[in-house]
Amino acid sequence: MDRQFTGTGTSNPVFASLPKLDWNSDLLFKNLFARKDEIPTPAVVGRGNVRLVHDSDASRSGSQIVLSGVSQYVGMGARKTLVLKDINATFEKGRYVGILADRGAGKTTFANLLTGNLRPDVGDIHHGLRVSWPIGARQILSNAASLRANIRFLSQVYQCDFRYLLEETRDFASIPATMIDRSLSEISSEIGNRAATALVLFMPFDILVADDTIMLGNASFRLKAMQRLKDLRGSRGLVAITRNVSVVRELCDDCMVLSNGTLVDYKNRGDAIRAFKVKATADDDEDDDRSNETNSDY
Repeated sequence: MDRQFTGTGTSNPVFASLPKLDWNSDLLFKNLFARKDEIPTPAVVGRGNVRLVHDSDASRSGSQIVLSGVSQYVGMGARKTLVLKDINATFEKGRYVGILADRGAGKTTFANLLTGNLRPDVGDIHHGLRVSWPIGARQILSNAASLRANIRFLSQVYQCDFRYLLEETRDFASIPATMIDRSLSEISSEIGNRAATALVLFMPFDILVADDTIMLGNASFRLKAMQRLKDLRGSRGLVAITRNVSVVRELCDDCMVLSNGTLVDYKNRGDAIRAFKVKATADDDEDDDRSNETNSDY
């Protein structure tokens, strides 16, 4: 039997015993109970539905994330805009999928829907897997706590080995020993970003979500992260939502294009890249024309 999650869960008793830190409670709640027999009733009701698949339904769900008729708006009132329209897509563990999208196409919105940080205004998202937060995103970490405390908390929530996660994160992100017990607000953003990336790459997620933040940081660390993603192929899934064609070429088996609110699934990765480049070039030309028209008025 499917379980339906439509609330934030921030008022649920399970969080009463956890540190009062600025965690992304939606994401933690969804993943914490994704494999449990009982999912407590949330206190707040949302608009769209995020369905968590019970273990006994694993064969029916096929270990997938399924988006069915998902539409999403941003803004309010006169500025309310439809950014995603009737999205239907399936993502599986073991497959690396690229979603090419230009600036303003809804990359962040799409990533937030996949990770559970946002509920769809219309449609359903059917979850049977543990999904990461976007690689490199620091919102999951508390600036008020040390890196050690953050890792200890997340290891308890996601039921993974604390010592392993601490050592792998510290080694992979090249974090000085003197920084481990300092609050994140006291360390550089570069170290914090590397730590957030390393945490995702060594935690037991079924599907990793990446957006353009995967290309942040120094070149040597980006190469290291890309190699780690290659090493995880087969044991993880990946959804890379980006405008960076090289990331898709290097990592992804399949490719889709997100444009004008619609998601088009191309069977051939090369066809998807060509279609994206044509669309991006056309948009750039249109922007140039508008700029010239504006300049001619003055």
